[in-house]
Amino acid sequence: MALPRLREKLEDKEPGVQAAAVNVICELARKNPKNYLPLSPVLLKLMNKSSNNWVLIKIIKLFGSLIQFEPRLGKKLEEPLKALINSTSAMSLLYECINTLIQAKSYQPKGDSNNNLIQLCVDKLRILIEDNDQNLKYLGLLSMIKILDTHPAIVFQHKDIIMKCLDDKDESIRLRSLDLISKMVTKSSLMEIAQKLLEHAKKTENIIYRNELVLKMIQMCSQNNYSNISNFEWYLNILLDLTKLQGHSNFGEVLSFQLLDVTVRVKSVRQYSVEQMQIILLNIEKLTEIFTKNGAISGKTVKPVL
Repeated sequence: MALPRLREKLEDKEPGVQAAAVNVICELARKNPKNYLPLSPVLLKLMNKSSNNWVLIKIIKLFGSLIQFEPRLGKKLEEPLKALINSTSAMSLLYECINTLIQAKSYQPKGDSNNNLIQLCVDKLRILIEDNDQNLKYLGLLSMIKILDTHPAIVFQHKDIIMKCLDDKDESIRLRSLDLISKMVTKSSLMEIAQKLLEHAKKTENIIYRNELVLKMIQMCSQNNYSNISNFEWYLNILLDLTKLQGHSNFGEVLSFQLLDVTVRVKSVRQYSVEQMQIILLNIEKLTEIFTKNGAISGKTVKPVL
């Protein structure tokens, strides 16, 4: 019943009234955003002329909800959002613009992709990730993950700042960066990324985070039947290095399976693998304590079978 009056107030001469009307509409749209799709032209007009960041954030978030019901709306939003991205210094507004653009792209045909616009979004997301505000950094990483599936090459340009987040004091940011890095792996980048993750695993004192690091590393190396691995001797050495990590862990069983699986499957590394296993067996008494701490074997004394 109030919708016609609310539409009128969106065009009121008083900015405070406009802002109040936007707030009411956004709250109502939480229940069923589709009902407010007819207001899109008025909201778009208001978005283009408003200088109130709070009002802009509200409208842009609402558009993000409406795009799923009218994908063509995303195309109309591209230029206004691009202008705001290039002009605003407000990080919260910048994030909402980028997030809505990403949503708009997800509803457009696959062939209809503006790489320049995506490049702009990713470059600006780097600014969020470099910000001292931990919430903005976290949101920047989440948005990078959304873009990665469709534009991996553009995201990969910023792998340096993403890798740097592995050292962040906030565990949630470390885990998000780890999730992002594990999805960036290609045949040409696997060795570099795995080596850096191994270095982080060696120096971190947080056992839970280290376990997650190791499991992610094994997962990204073994995915799709080891399709990204071109040097299996290198991978065996990575696995052997992981057995030397000190402290309790939950990856012993996975690690054991990987050593066995690679040795059985890859004929060219069998001799090398057996030689390395022989070294372990010959020094089993010295290494049992380490392996037990790592969770690779049980706490019982293990005797080599010759």
